[in-house]
Amino acid sequence: MAARSAQPWRRSAGGAHWIPAGRWDALGEQGRRRLQGLVEGERLRGLWVCAETGEAYDTMTLAAEAHGMPVSRLQKRNRLDRRNGGVHWVDGVTYGRIRRRHPGLLAAWRRTMRETMLRGPVVCVETGVEYGDAMRAAETLALTGRTRNTPGMRDLINHVRDNPDRRAGGFHWASPEWLARLASADPALLARLRAGSAPKGNRHAIRCVETGTIYPSLRAAAVALGLPAGSATNIGHVAGDPDHVAYGYHWASIADDGTPRDAYPAHG
Repeated sequence: MAARSAQPWRRSAGGAHWIPAGRWDALGEQGRRRLQGLVEGERLRGLWVCAETGEAYDTMTLAAEAHGMPVSRLQKRNRLDRRNGGVHWVDGVTYGRIRRRHPGLLAAWRRTMRETMLRGPVVCVETGVEYGDAMRAAETLALTGRTRNTPGMRDLINHVRDNPDRRAGGFHWASPEWLARLASADPALLARLRAGSAPKGNRHAIRCVETGTIYPSLRAAAVALGLPAGSATNIGHVAGDPDHVAYGYHWASIADDGTPRDAYPAHG
């Protein structure tokens, strides 16, 4: 059906475009190049491109999943006056046009993203874990089930960072520079913040013995290893048993380690 289409560049099958061999031979070299250009243009128009980062996704669903937002937030592209998830979304053709004709606009968008979304490294005060930016921290909280709205949590972490009176996801957040200044100016306050208990509901926190990584739950450990969530049961079965492994690792629960529960980070 795709090959019989009057406009073969608009229809595909199996991820490719098709045309009858006789029709292809009749096109000639120039006609073939023109047809291939139309196919490429159609492919670009189908992409979902994050204008700020240049990342391109084949479908709207992939774009939404990569940015941790519901698909319903990405129903519109090429709205240069609106952001979805803190960034602008365009198709491949529009992105190329902006890069060629309006590089200053693209630079301004990227600058805004850095200022309002990324803002450099962020540290969880309670656990001491440092992330490259607030989005990476929010993604870790999403793994633990503490948030379903990753972009929203990213914005909240940026909003409460460097504020000892505010939390996001149950934790205090700070830039490395602010944390260093606080350690020098008010070590007692820093000690109180770090001594604060992690949010409750962390009954199944577990540590990978070989890597030392702490996971807030069996399920979070399984997901971090790229395993189905149901694999958490196998990890739980060998936790605390030095003679057995699950997925190539030994595992220890908080109780098995003899470490107080609150001393374990709720993410890591």
